Amino acid sequence: MADVTVPPVNEPKFVEGDTVESFSVKISDFLKRDIFLINCPMRDSQYGKLIKEIPKKKYHDALVILLTNGGDPNAAYRMARLFTSLYYNIEIFVPSYCKSAGTLLAICATKIYMSIFGELGPLDVQLLKEDELWERRSGLIGRNALKSLREEAKEVFSDFMFSVKDMTDGLVRLKMATDIAASITNGLLGHVYGKLDPLSIGTDYMELHVALEYGLRLAEVSKNIDEESIHKLVHDYPAHNFIIDYEEAKSLFNNVERPPGFMYKLITLLGENALTPIRNASSGIVRLLSERPSEDGDHGGTDHDEDGKGETGAQSAG
Repeated sequence: MADVTVPPVNEPKFVEGDTVESFSVKISDFLKRDIFLINCPMRDSQYGKLIKEIPKKKYHDALVILLTNGGDPNAAYRMARLFTSLYYNIEIFVPSYCKSAGTLLAICATKIYMSIFGELGPLDVQLLKEDELWERRSGLIGRNALKSLREEAKEVFSDFMFSVKDMTDGLVRLKMATDIAASITNGLLGHVYGKLDPLSIGTDYMELHVALEYGLRLAEVSKNIDEESIHKLVHDYPAHNFIIDYEEAKSLFNNVERPPGFMYKLITLLGENALTPIRNASSGIVRLLSERPSEDGDHGGTDHDEDGKGETGAQSAG
C-alpha cells in the first residue's frame, strides 16, 4: 500500500498571486527551515555559489530541493559538510533525478522526501574520460570489467578441465588436466587482460573508496543510513544509471517519506528548474528560495545564533 502523508490542518496555503519566493517564505516559516534549491552538476563552482547564499540563512534547520545528474564527489561532500556544520537537521526533497554525487549529498539528510518521480542512484563516481572534453564515465566500469573477466575465466577453465577428464575417461591425471585448461584459458583470455590499464583500474578503485569514506562520515552525522547500505550503494548496483526509486530508497535509508502537498505545489511553481537536472555548471542553480527582502534587516540568522548553529557559530566543516 502506498504511503500517504496526512497534511496538517494549518499547512501553508497557496493563494493567487503567490510567487516562488513568497510561497517559499510561507513554507519556511511553517517548517521553521530555510528552503534551498540546488539544481546543478556537483562542481566546486556550485559550492562557491552555496557559500554566497549562507549569510541569508534564518533558521537552524534546512530543507534542500535537490536534483542533479552527479559530478565531483569532493564538491558534493563539501556542500554536505557545510550544511551539517550550519544546520541541526537537513531534510532533502528529491523531486526528480538525484544521481551519483547527488546521492552522496543526500546522505547528510536526517529525512529524505521523494516524489513519485524522484530517483536516487548508486554511489559511484563520474571520472573524466581520457582525451575527451567534459565527458565522464562511471567508476564502476573498470571494476565490472574485472569481475566479468574473472567469472569468464573460471567458467572457461572449469569447462576445459572437466572436458579433458571426461574425453579421456579419467586416463589424464588431474594435474595434467588443470595444466591444459590453464594453458587454453590463458590463450583465450590473456590478450584481453593485457588490454586492461592497471593505472585506470587503480584510479577507479581509489575514487570509489573515496565515495565510500565520504558516505560513512556523513552517515555518522545524519544517522539515516547504516554502513552496510552505504557499501551496497558503492559496490552492489550493476550500473551508474540504476534506478533507486522510493521503495528501493526505503530499504536503504531509515527515514524516507512522500512529500506533503505544499511541497508538490512549490515544485509546480518552480517548473523545469525542479524537474530537469541542469547539465551545464555555468547555468546551475544554487539558491536560498526563502530569502527575505533585504529591507527586513534579518540576513545571516543573527537572532538564531545563541546556541551555536548560526552564521557566526558554525561548527567545523572539516
